[in-house]
Amino acid sequence: MKIRKITDFNIIAQFLAHTFSAPTHWPDWNLIISKHYNLKFYYFGAYENNQLIGICPIYENREHSLVKLTSGQVYYIPYGGWIFNNPVNLILNKTPLSYNRSFCGFTLPIINEFNVNYLKSVSGDFQTLIIDLKKPYDEIFHKSYEHKARKAIRKALKNQVTITINNDLELFYPYYIKSCEVRNLTVQTKLFFNDLFTGSTNIKFEISWASQGSQLLGFLVIIYDKNFAIGFWSYMFPESPKLGQGDLLIDEAVRHSQKYGCDFFDLCYIEKERLPNIYEFKKGFSQNEIPIINFAIRSLSYRLLNKITK
Repeated sequence: MKIRKITDFNIIAQFLAHTFSAPTHWPDWNLIISKHYNLKFYYFGAYENNQLIGICPIYENREHSLVKLTSGQVYYIPYGGWIFNNPVNLILNKTPLSYNRSFCGFTLPIINEFNVNYLKSVSGDFQTLIIDLKKPYDEIFHKSYEHKARKAIRKALKNQVTITINNDLELFYPYYIKSCEVRNLTVQTKLFFNDLFTGSTNIKFEISWASQGSQLLGFLVIIYDKNFAIGFWSYMFPESPKLGQGDLLIDEAVRHSQKYGCDFFDLCYIEKERLPNIYEFKKGFSQNEIPIINFAIRSLSYRLLNKITK
């Protein structure tokens, strides 16, 4: 297997169109990120017999003589790593790198459909919770959801909480700012979100709003492509009554993702110790904990150069 740099993004789109994919790996989302953050972006392509068999999104950052390559956890993109069109055993620390380059990031969740088995993980593992959408909805509701989630959903419906889809940026953006203030996060521009919501053809962003009558209670943003959906951003309004709106938003996202043909819904990262309350909430919908590999490859020459430049 040979690794080559790919800058022709049509090649990537054609590959993903015929391969089990995730929204994080399409050029659509990545080119918007690279544009707004002024980052150099391209792909690693894996070839066998001159045929493309796998792709990995790459962001490049140069600091003096050092070059840092990142795939995954790049600003608003949670996942990187490889997607192959057939099962492959891959040793990450065998990635060919020149003496002054490092390579780090977060892979996609380790499920069979992405066709990669990472051998000799070079760092720690994280986890996410995934709902298998190939099962009938009734089976998901009664076997994947815990009793507390089902109870909260019924509470929301009893209190006439409704879910509507509305991608109006003028409605979303002020609440997005509030959510960043609560989480102490950097606020992105409205133009950034306009590009995200309207500038992609292979992936879709969707904002679902929970309300009781005329009162908005919270929102959930999901992003999905033809195979995989991700819970991308959520915010429950702190002044609103607790009517099970968060649970109902997840349930509706599961229904919609099934309708769109996705095979999985990813609740997007769990941190049991640092964020136990969020973990317990997400666990109410799935007990299917899937590892995510956090990798960091730094050669001895890179580490020596890093010390010298500092």
